[in-house]
Amino acid sequence: MKVRVLVVACLTTFFSTPILAADVNHYICRSADIANVENSQELKIFSFVDKGLIVAQVDKEAFHAMNSRCVGLVEIQKLKEGANIGNGYCKYADKDGDATVLEWKFKGKESTWSFISGTGKWKGITGSGIYTVPVQSKGMFEGTFQNCVHVTGSYQVTP
Repeated sequence: MKVRVLVVACLTTFFSTPILAADVNHYICRSADIANVENSQELKIFSFVDKGLIVAQVDKEAFHAMNSRCVGLVEIQKLKEGANIGNGYCKYADKDGDATVLEWKFKGKESTWSFISGTGKWKGITGSGIYTVPVQSKGMFEGTFQNCVHVTGSYQVTP
């Protein structure tokens, strides 16, 4: 009986061990079109769709050179400190067509992300972290923005 329990425990550990686990440290430089819902002095609400390219900051990071597409909804209350909120989703696609989907959100100055799905080699991906927006420029055209987002955290892929 003890041997069976040991064998089951070993097999469970072996099959639940991630096949890939690593740190995340990359930038996504992107541009987006903005759709304003409200754009007053006190309140700004807008949605956006952006497209970008991931540039890794860690040698051989798996997400390097992947394409990124994100959608989001943002509310900025200019008169209330820490009241700004936003959330949305991003898809990272690699040259093989395999992809991940992550959810992002922020409230005030706290910005987080977490993987929620993956296909192909990314099936079973989990992970999370934080992000910042260290580079923001004025949009080249009305109703657009360009920025770079710094994404850090960790992930693992378990079959």
